[in-house]
Amino acid sequence: MELDPFMLARMQFAANISFHILFPTITIGLCWILLYFRVRFTLSGDKAWEYAYSFWVKIFMKTSVANEV
Repeated sequence: MELDPFMLARMQFAANISFHILFPTITIGLCWILLYFRVRFTLSGDKAWEYAYSFWVKIFMKTSVANEV
């Protein structure tokens, strides 16, 4: 298989669109998980829920930045 410019452009588009779909999906899913962790911490006062919340907020922040770039 010869890699002509048309095929390379298609491969680049496929990689680009896959990340474009992947990161917003992760961000939307993390929103609901963060809400769940925060509500559980508020209701129970357990520090493990707060730790999980603060850990996943960092991941959420990084995926949000990746969405913008």
